[in-house]
Amino acid sequence: MAVSNWKGDTQSVIRVNVSENPKRLGSKCRERFDRCRNGMTVREYQAACKSAPRPNDALADIAWDSKRGFIEILKPGTRV
Repeated sequence: MAVSNWKGDTQSVIRVNVSENPKRLGSKCRERFDRCRNGMTVREYQAACKSAPRPNDALADIAWDSKRGFIEILKPGTRV
């Protein structure tokens, strides 16, 4: 599902397409990306980021990472 079609559905599923964290060492977005797992829903990712330094950035991260191919946003209920 293209991020433009995602529309913030928190039941959508995340597929991680990279084996190593592509974010800059020491960055807050790297800390959040470390919480991202294959098969977790967007809602689960948001919950995992609640204790992160900038938890409100979780949805922005999803859009950014999807556009760059680091992750894919799949239809709700998709098995990864």
